[in-house]
Amino acid sequence: MSAVASKLSELSASYRGWRFRVFFAAWSMYATFYMCRANISVAVPELQNLLGGGTANSSTASSATASGPARWPPSAWSSPLA
Repeated sequence: MSAVASKLSELSASYRGWRFRVFFAAWSMYATFYMCRANISVAVPELQNLLGGGTANSSTASSATASGPARWPPSAWSSPLA
């Protein structure tokens, strides 16, 4: 067996171990994300409180998109810091 072939067999054994480790890490991260994620209907009220309250209704959103980029963002959505 040549030196190159022996090196390849060593790498193959090493990659086999790393393949399992990477798969297990990715699987556990996905499982943790899936089990711990919050439903959007549960998260929205808390996000509204965190970001200063208020709701965006469909009439505000549709008028903003219909007016084009010249009026973007609408004055109703202006920053409270401005």
